Amino acid sequence: MLFEFPIGRSVYNGLQLNYRQQYKPWFFLKGGNLEASYTLSRFVSNGGNDQNFTATAFDFNTPTRFIGPTALDRTHQFSIGGVFDFKYGPRVSLISHFYSAPPNTLSVDRNGTSRAEIFRTDFTGDGTIRDILPGTQPGAFGRSISPEQLNTAILTFNNTLAGQLTPAGNALVSAGLFTPDQLVALGGAIPTLGLAPQGNLGNGTLRTLDARFSYVIPVGGERFHIEPSVGFFNLPNFSNFNAFATGRLEPLGRTAAAGTITGTASTADRVGLRAGNGTGTFAQGSPREIEYGLRITF
Repeated sequence: MLFEFPIGRSVYNGLQLNYRQQYKPWFFLKGGNLEASYTLSRFVSNGGNDQNFTATAFDFNTPTRFIGPTALDRTHQFSIGGVFDFKYGPRVSLISHFYSAPPNTLSVDRNGTSRAEIFRTDFTGDGTIRDILPGTQPGAFGRSISPEQLNTAILTFNNTLAGQLTPAGNALVSAGLFTPDQLVALGGAIPTLGLAPQGNLGNGTLRTLDARFSYVIPVGGERFHIEPSVGFFNLPNFSNFNAFATGRLEPLGRTAAAGTITGTASTADRVGLRAGNGTGTFAQGSPREIEYGLRITF
């Protein structure tokens, strides 16, 4: 049975700079404000990508063994926004975000079904499969290992561990039930991994600029206003891509699909990761959208 204990660890460290400017009436402005912020941060955890949603330790025997950047970690985050009221024109509202790419945790994928997979991808011997790539920590891809270094990490794994036995396999050998050669012949050994394509890509940055233009029309004095507006989400229509869903590395012989961490070498391969609207009408980084509005104030 699985039990949850409050023994995990997560740490957020950040340095935030914030600038605010209030504009007084000027020759073409009634007034306005501007705010810009920058955050340099690191968010690490030893329990999955987001510990708010049933975080699971990477090693059930030693929960604090692995710790590293989570999928919510973004090293650099810059935002700027403001509202400006022009004397002889519209009210202009702007907000823009530029965030660096999140990381992925590299793990070894299973080969087909999960039957007897503890003899292939359970490197820690805790009974769980698809373990973290040995020699790395959570969030390694995009931090300690760049897309250009991914194949070097895979080759190191293939040259040092592929074909060896996991703790579960060594237990069978120690009990005299199998020889190492028999387990290898049966496929009960650590697999060889396939390489990523040349020029494989990493996770993308977030770039977006939203703008809203409105015009306040007084009707019958100052107490009744009509304000038509038009808003643009992602006005420059920047292409934004969601992070790879997982960082699983495919065993040799299995073709990595486009849009996966070992199958994406071009923007065309990445099309399945393009940020979209999801289940609503707006999502951060989605393609340009236009919103028309009419506000009545009385």
